[in-house]
Amino acid sequence: MLQISRKLFALPFNQVFFQESKYGSRYEPKIICYTHVLKPSRKLQAKKTVHINLRNGESTLYNRMSDHVINLLDEIQEENWTITRFDHPSDQDIEEFQQLYNSNAIQKEARKLNRFDLQTLKLLRDQGGLVITKIENEHKDTEYYRVYVTGKEMVMALYDNGQALQSDKLSKSANYFLCWDNMKYFGMQGYRIYDFGDIKDSTLLEELKENFGGKMVTVFSGYVSTSPISQLLLQFNLRGLKKRLSY
Repeated sequence: MLQISRKLFALPFNQVFFQESKYGSRYEPKIICYTHVLKPSRKLQAKKTVHINLRNGESTLYNRMSDHVINLLDEIQEENWTITRFDHPSDQDIEEFQQLYNSNAIQKEARKLNRFDLQTLKLLRDQGGLVITKIENEHKDTEYYRVYVTGKEMVMALYDNGQALQSDKLSKSANYFLCWDNMKYFGMQGYRIYDFGDIKDSTLLEELKENFGGKMVTVFSGYVSTSPISQLLLQFNLRGLKKRLSY
């Protein structure tokens, strides 16, 4: 389990990732946001995601990928790309990712990463639970990012975003190439489960399941309040809160 703490609506607020057992602490926050809890809970919302068992080993993982992904990986071997990972990213590393993400969000008219999101990333970093990975071209320009939350045995994709490349196919190739290289890396680091994160598009989930040979699983996420006042604030601000949070 991984957790970070801060104030929200002037109340103690925790975000908890990958909880497998009952939450317990002498310091009890008024609002808790749970993300991808493995144990079923009536208080949380069930969601679907795709898990990869990294303990299967590189050879097995490779052979379970679809021909489509394998062909993409083969085709981009000629690209002069360099992969960089930040296991303990600096504030500058995090802010550079935010700048690229927000630049793309403006073009797509999508939600940008705000100060709350930036604080989330820095708090995760401070807990040793954030890994930023990126692909750069031969000119050292960043082409694609994949950002992860890491727990004791699980690693979850939090964001993926990239520059506008020459084609959609090349962009997907960069994404899949970085994804596959990260799977190998996290497997060697001893992680057990690779979680593709909070993906609301069921078609995309099925595509990832087929392309990477993963397993569709149910996880549980949502908000729990521990006092009448925090419950009232949570209900009143839930729509705005979901916009502020990264999930």
